[in-house]
Amino acid sequence: MAEVTAPRPLAEDDERSHFDCGRESLNAWCQRHAWHNHAAGLSRVSVICDNETKLIVGYVTLSAAQIEREFLAKRDRRWGFADVPFDPQRAMIVRMADLAKSGIVG
Repeated sequence: MAEVTAPRPLAEDDERSHFDCGRESLNAWCQRHAWHNHAAGLSRVSVICDNETKLIVGYVTLSAAQIEREFLAKRDRRWGFADVPFDPQRAMIVRMADLAKSGIVG
């Protein structure tokens, strides 16, 4: 099992391009939108990193708002987590299960 850092806020110089959790929509959001949303105050992104490589191995995003996809114009529906159904009771459990399955946390 890899040793990871304690959760901390995302930093602008964190290397996000190598993040891969196995779900393309989550990878893309982390790589393309995480810093912008965090810096703009739209959400708070916390990361855990590999102790040796310092690469991000997991993240969680908290937001005070939610936009229902059906209320967006069709041209704006392309962003987001299309392949991850929203279930607030299972969201963190699923992510932690993915981390455990990959051997990052026990």
